Amino acid sequence: MTIHRVTISNFMGIEALELKLSPEGVWIEGGNAKGKTSVLKAVRAALAGQGISDGAIRKGATAAEIVVNLDDLTIRRIID
Repeated sequence: MTIHRVTISNFMGIEALELKLSPEGVWIEGGNAKGKTSVLKAVRAALAGQGISDGAIRKGATAAEIVVNLDDLTIRRIID
């Protein structure tokens, strides 16, 4: 299965983010504390239910939502 799109809202330090992923691969880069690891943790939380802790919901929000679109499947995880 291939991940085609990841949508994240209010997860860790990410307020809102939508990533459309190329089937050839993905490259995420940026400085320290810019959210690279948060994106990976969000995908892990959505697909495996792992890494969901007290700090998973962005400060000031009441819930986080992660949507992962695969080939013929959409996974939506809400953390509240």
